[in-house]
Amino acid sequence: MQLFINGSDQKLEVKTVEELLVHLDKKPAFLAVAVNKVFVPKNKYFEYTLFEGDRVEIVTPHPGG
Repeated sequence: MQLFINGSDQKLEVKTVEELLVHLDKKPAFLAVAVNKVFVPKNKYFEYTLFEGDRVEIVTPHPGG
């Protein structure tokens, strides 16, 4: 499936946000995810289905002031 991840066009075989994060070796506790500009709560990662052409933004907060 073709996805746009943080602006990068990628072809991946994943079905959910959780599968995507595992594939990318990302730790859910330390990031936030939006699909098509809609925030996805962490407790929904396992069931939030991705579709062809979805735009996924994965954001890692950085401490500072």
